[in-house]
Amino acid sequence: MRKLAEFLYDCLKRHRSPFIESIRKKVARLSRGTPEQIETEVAQYIVGTLKQILIVLFVVLALGILVLIYDFGNQTKGICFERSDYGEDAVSYILEYESQDKKLQTVSVTVDSVLYHPEELEDIFQQGFFYLEQNMLGENESLGKIKKNLNLETVIPNSGLTVKWSSDNYERLDEKGTIKNEDLQKPELVCLTLELSYQEQVEIREYQLMIYPKEWTEVEMEQKQIQTAIEEILAEHPYEKEVYLPTDIQGVTLQRKNHAGARGWLICGFGVAICCLLWFRQKEELNKQIQKQKHELLREYPFLVNQLVLFLGAGTTIRGVFERILSRYEKQDGINSELFRELTYMWNEMRMGVPQEQAYLNMGKRIGLLPYMKLTTLLVQQIRTGSRALAEELEQEEHSAFEQRKEQAKKMGEEAGTKLLFPMIILMLISMIIVVCPALLQMISN
Repeated sequence: MRKLAEFLYDCLKRHRSPFIESIRKKVARLSRGTPEQIETEVAQYIVGTLKQILIVLFVVLALGILVLIYDFGNQTKGICFERSDYGEDAVSYILEYESQDKKLQTVSVTVDSVLYHPEELEDIFQQGFFYLEQNMLGENESLGKIKKNLNLETVIPNSGLTVKWSSDNYERLDEKGTIKNEDLQKPELVCLTLELSYQEQVEIREYQLMIYPKEWTEVEMEQKQIQTAIEEILAEHPYEKEVYLPTDIQGVTLQRKNHAGARGWLICGFGVAICCLLWFRQKEELNKQIQKQKHELLREYPFLVNQLVLFLGAGTTIRGVFERILSRYEKQDGINSELFRELTYMWNEMRMGVPQEQAYLNMGKRIGLLPYMKLTTLLVQQIRTGSRALAEELEQEEHSAFEQRKEQAKKMGEEAGTKLLFPMIILMLISMIIVVCPALLQMISN
């Protein structure tokens, strides 16, 4: 497979496939090696990928051919209908045929589940009885000494038989195998009936069970005595809405389970949740401020480019343009403007001795927005090379900036509608809290 994968890679390489070029760019971005090392990594990646694809393709084709051979062999024998297992639902098949008017028609056929032969049905019943009797006793020793619940299963796997249990004394034993011997004083005989059926054939077996009184452990006896004492106290005050029990009964101290600390834990949980929400809110608020700063800088960008075009056209130097813009901001009380802060920072850098070109580049990197980085690059090129095409490039940039501002305004208008969803969600949560909290507090108090 590897030889075939290498052959396919050589073919793609000779034809200069765009796929290889895209992989090479991604690998070059991730790798820091020489061009030869990058080419080796590209080859290893593509050959390995092609090898995996060829292996999967070979396996799929082999399976497909085997299935086609199997289906073709079955078609020579005729149409095969597969019945469902014993006792399961019928299966429907749809057949197609061509009518006399050459149109494709369909017909539905229902196939019942497979049936037992009469000779083997008796063995199936015996196996069913054996399966149920093997698991029936549960934790009891024998049918003559029943003290705990029975294990009366109602399904025999993969048999198709219907199982039905019944008792002649449901006060002591029900069809689920539950033993009720708490108040039993002496052993009592109960008849348990097992009925197995398959279609119209039915077989019945009866089992004589001797149910013994329940053997109480010390802990169970103590619990029963405490419960009896509490019931006697409650019976003495049948008309009082609130009944207070003594904390000491039968020599033990009682208390409500999880009642004292449940509300405290609930309040602590709410407190932790609120703290998490506050932390995320502060983080989201910081992100919003950053986004707001970026939007404001983008909104003021067309003004900056417009001022550069006007003053540079009038013969002012680039440094003089920024000086005039800063003075205009100060006269118009625009100190809170984000652009004014960035320009002031840049102006202070130049006063501290930073070269003019470096100060412009630092401002572009500091803002981190593509339009400002492009603008500062143009200004640096003008200072270093003295390009005469700066005015034209700035006019094009001004037109592009105003178009971007229009698109940004449209986008902000569309986002305004989605902001109304948050108040709706808050109202829904408040409604849910009003409905759920009383029920939750009532459940905890009970």
